[in-house]
Amino acid sequence: MREYYKDYCYSGIYPSRIMHSIGISGKISGAMNVISEISDAIPIIHSPKGCGFHYKYVARRRYLPSFKAQCTNLKEEDIIFGTEKKLKTTISNTISNYHPKLIVVVPSVCTDIIDGEINKTINDEFRKATDCKIIYIKSEVFSHIDKSCSKKNKQDRILHWDKPEKQCGINKGCGIDEAMTALVEQLMEKQEVRDKTVNIESFAWGGNQNLLGIISTLSQIGIKVNSVMPSCSTQDIIRAPRAKLNIVRRSSWAKKMNNIFGTEYFHVNTFNPYHGLGGIEKFYMNIASYFDIGLECSKTLGAMKQQSSNELQETKNYIKKHTFALYSDSCLSLPYIIEALTEDYSANLKYICINIDYKKLEYKDIDNSITEKIIANIKTAVNNTGNNTTVYINSENNDLERIFKDVDIVINATELLSSFKGLKTIDVGKLFIPIDFNNFKKNVYNFANKVKKAKIQKNLIISKFNYDSLLYPTISENGPITSEKMWHNMWSLRR
Repeated sequence: MREYYKDYCYSGIYPSRIMHSIGISGKISGAMNVISEISDAIPIIHSPKGCGFHYKYVARRRYLPSFKAQCTNLKEEDIIFGTEKKLKTTISNTISNYHPKLIVVVPSVCTDIIDGEINKTINDEFRKATDCKIIYIKSEVFSHIDKSCSKKNKQDRILHWDKPEKQCGINKGCGIDEAMTALVEQLMEKQEVRDKTVNIESFAWGGNQNLLGIISTLSQIGIKVNSVMPSCSTQDIIRAPRAKLNIVRRSSWAKKMNNIFGTEYFHVNTFNPYHGLGGIEKFYMNIASYFDIGLECSKTLGAMKQQSSNELQETKNYIKKHTFALYSDSCLSLPYIIEALTEDYSANLKYICINIDYKKLEYKDIDNSITEKIIANIKTAVNNTGNNTTVYINSENNDLERIFKDVDIVINATELLSSFKGLKTIDVGKLFIPIDFNNFKKNVYNFANKVKKAKIQKNLIISKFNYDSLLYPTISENGPITSEKMWHNMWSLRR
């Protein structure tokens, strides 16, 4: 299994979720991310040389460009008179120079427009001469990601924040989805299914340690991992239908695999139902239900949960001794953060201070009715905690100063360091939810360690930057602001 997202380990700066939302690379980057994870595969970008150069280096793999990626180097006459000759030459050269087990042809906008793909003649020609598999990715839409789907997903997360099963998670046009679907339709072969085996989609678990924790826990309850796709070999993907169950973050390719091979799938659209010790137990019990081993698994998981609870008791008691205020100007994930801080970390949230910037919400295409639902969700989450937490919305600075002085520590108030001298704050971000017991314990220990080391911050470099109020954390300078707004306006045209 390859160490993707390695830059999180190196620095934790500029996470790919920010790059993905601002520096949009187009869906080719998603396809390249998938193919570059396959250890013995090479992508051929069917495009002019500009795309071929640009997409060797994509946001989610900026620690490791796809050095061996090839390009058909299309020119105007190729687009007019046909791309087949260039494609055949590039495939032949790639096989001769690199001897891959798999070649994946990745379409670009120009080949999408002319509806260019590998025809049967090309495939048959190379099948006779080499054992290298050759497949191509079919585009659902011209660009990543279809904005109607993106908007619906966002609204679903807000409207059904406490009912994740109603959150559909549609990703029409996603480069990752299209590449994974191509692997299912054109590479996988029918296999004899092995009981108590799973495939795991390797992306979007928060890094290798979390994924390794899931694999370890599955092993402890008697479930074997057949493959971690696409972070494996071509042969592993061919044999993927041996698994009885797919554990996936994106459902479209899993539905296709279910239709073709009958492989069931467990869709983890969001981690939120699985936060805390009880949520982790629920996650693995849901998986166990596919194999009818719920009774034996419940004993093993119950013991693991109790042991973790015992080990965390002293740490949680230490956290309880402190009072906290939570500051946030990002409301979408706030209900989950409130639940996790109070239920999983035993944080005594005395105040929650929310800065709702209606211009920013409008900029993100969130209307007033959805905003009202966001506020209602936050208040419901607070009431569910059973604490006497006071919620403030859009407070003036003098009120915030009074509130912050009434608690020991303020959570997620880094951007206010330049406004409030003597502020003691810790940053927990969006509070990623691990779904295995060991990594959950590490999260609680790390939070307690931040509380222990919290001190009044003076003269931090981060507090000296002039951030743009609408586009935080973008620096308020003409270049970055103009660039971000240009991308946003271009992308908004596809709603």
